[in-house]
Amino acid sequence: MASRYRSLTRSPSPPPPDVRSSGRRRRVDSPSPARSPTPPPRRPRAASRSWSRGRARNSRDASEILPPTGTKIVVERLSKNVREAHLSEIFGHYGPIQDLDLPINRTFGTNRGTAYILYEHREDAEEAIANMHEGLIDGTTVNVSIVLPRRIFSPEPPLARRGANIDPRFSGSGTRGGRVHRGYAPAGGHRRHSSPGRYGPRPDAFALPSRSRSRSPYRSPPRHPRDPRGGGGPRRSLEDSYSSRSRSKSPLPRRASGRHGGDGFRRRRTASAGDVSNALQRRNSCESSLDGSKEIVPSIFRAANMGLDMTRSWTCASFMTYSARAGAANDSPLRPGTPNSDRLPPGPAFNDSPEVSRPASSSGGRFEPQRYFHSRRVRKGDAEKPWLVRREAKEKWVTILPILGIVVGLGLAALLVWDGIRSVIKHKYCPVLDDSFDGGGGLNADVWTKEVTVGGFGNGEFDQTTGGDENVMIQNGNLVIRATLQDADKMERDNVMDLLADGSCTSTERASCVAATNTTAGNVTVVPPTKSGRINSRRGARLRYGRVEVTAKLPEGDWLWPAIWMMPVRETYGPWPASGEMDLMESRGNNWTYAQGGNDVVSSALHWGPDPANDGWWKTNNKHRALHTTYSAGFNTFGLEWSQKYLFTYVNSRLLQVLYTNFDRPMWRRGGFPESGANGTRLADSWTGTGRDNTPFDHEFYLVINLAVGGTNGWFEDGKSGKPWLDRSASARKDFWNARAVWLPTWKQPQLEISRVLMMQQCDGDEEL
Repeated sequence: MASRYRSLTRSPSPPPPDVRSSGRRRRVDSPSPARSPTPPPRRPRAASRSWSRGRARNSRDASEILPPTGTKIVVERLSKNVREAHLSEIFGHYGPIQDLDLPINRTFGTNRGTAYILYEHREDAEEAIANMHEGLIDGTTVNVSIVLPRRIFSPEPPLARRGANIDPRFSGSGTRGGRVHRGYAPAGGHRRHSSPGRYGPRPDAFALPSRSRSRSPYRSPPRHPRDPRGGGGPRRSLEDSYSSRSRSKSPLPRRASGRHGGDGFRRRRTASAGDVSNALQRRNSCESSLDGSKEIVPSIFRAANMGLDMTRSWTCASFMTYSARAGAANDSPLRPGTPNSDRLPPGPAFNDSPEVSRPASSSGGRFEPQRYFHSRRVRKGDAEKPWLVRREAKEKWVTILPILGIVVGLGLAALLVWDGIRSVIKHKYCPVLDDSFDGGGGLNADVWTKEVTVGGFGNGEFDQTTGGDENVMIQNGNLVIRATLQDADKMERDNVMDLLADGSCTSTERASCVAATNTTAGNVTVVPPTKSGRINSRRGARLRYGRVEVTAKLPEGDWLWPAIWMMPVRETYGPWPASGEMDLMESRGNNWTYAQGGNDVVSSALHWGPDPANDGWWKTNNKHRALHTTYSAGFNTFGLEWSQKYLFTYVNSRLLQVLYTNFDRPMWRRGGFPESGANGTRLADSWTGTGRDNTPFDHEFYLVINLAVGGTNGWFEDGKSGKPWLDRSASARKDFWNARAVWLPTWKQPQLEISRVLMMQQCDGDEEL
């Protein structure tokens, strides 16, 4: 469907095409476009005096030939989901739809946001607009409006060469087909009012008054009373004939001679010196006799009535130009068979220029003076030079104030940085231990102690710490603590492992030195299913406030538990955790998919409290995750800096801190412990009496390094990542041993490697409180 529809000119009762009445042509009611592509063929003059005049005198009135009121509406701002079926259903409610056009974007298969709907009746279109304008369709507010019919313009016949439209059969009469020029009656006849010709425009309801085809009342008087060659009636100049031409696209008269040659091209006449002299004399005579002239004054008044502001000089110049050009035209040879009135004389020129077009007043339009050309070229001396202009004294503050603000801001920023640097405490440290394990003589027995136990150190660990070189050794300049499987005979046969008997146990508790395997029915007691190592520096390296750094490479394997931590030399404030514990690093050997964090995560914590049930570690712990790597891939430095006012742990740099604790209030108050324990025993506060806020972390500690396996204290949560045992189960050790086919293949690197241990004592005294 086309985007514009064509209106139909309706007739009350259209007769058949072959019926004629009263010698007048009657038009058949048929769709006709707003513009005719080509003019209709000429009809003989004998049929009627004027075909267009016959139409004008038809029984129709003006309202019947006006463009019909639109029955087509446009719907805009549609959403992309709307389809033709939706519009038909919605807008079909207001009346029958003749046609519906919804343009579709072929690339995306959606509509273009606009639809055109053509109703059969005007009332239905108006009702649809009244109800649906600014309504909602698919959640979008749409605009609905009428589509006005196309304006009807006068048809324009194709251009032809000069003289092509002259009928050779009537070359001598000055008329074509017996017709006189429009607006003229034949000699002795009555004068008729002009009507639209065959190519003339139909009445247009939207046309402006200035575009009417009515004859202008200000035409010039005829210069030729009669055609010297015998025309039918009184003759007048073509300037008068066509001075009332409207701007409609009606066919213009063809000029075949005069200033144009036979080929249709314009010819110029060269003015001689005498012509120029005569023109100047006529102009001077015009200006001197302007007030008394009977031929110029009426034209001035006529021009004034048309809204032109003419001066005396312009009027005379225009008149003389007109006279000169008219004379030149009269001197031009005439084409044979062309009447004298077929030559179009030029109108008055502007600005004394003989080559400009005629003024708009000659065609009934408004006067539009020629615009003055304004050059924007920068001429010499016009360029501004602001640097040469003397500035006022106040203008300098526009520059000074921003610079002053920048200086003040930088000064404040420098002050804050200086204050932050000044607040950083830099203690003086004295070396206590610096062991790189590259001496070649094995582990230094004066510093390190290999712990030998089977009790699990209170965590229910599944490893036996040994004192031999199988699990703790020096290899390639590094201290290696390796986890291995227990002997199968000790796990599958009844036996007792008594470390007190041979005196190798380093613990004073019997439960940590004796273990047994019982294979009788219903018994699940077994010895530790794995062996590993644990060393401490209690014998030769201890400190109170200072810095500790351990460079290590963590193990890789399920259920391995590496740890670097510090324990108090003496239980000054009571058994664990009343005297404190400092964990520099703890991790898990599982890979990064482990729920609690595998070997890509390290954690630090402080253990403190009146008893194990009221341990306050959950208030002082934190984790750190490696970025795009694991701590099993290489060596990293795990450090601790400890003073009377603060304690923090870090990885590789003091700036990359894992846990920071500020001792700004007593630890007992920080813990918020209850007055009594679970058994009703009153919890004694043994820390406040010292007067130090960092108690129990105010006495000597030693370093512990170990690699544990499994445990029942919750370090490995039940039911996560395929954990093969339960913490509360009596058979936890046996269940772990029975699942060795699952976790043993993951022990690709079941060892903790230490390349350096550095311990430094703070030797500048306690900080001032």
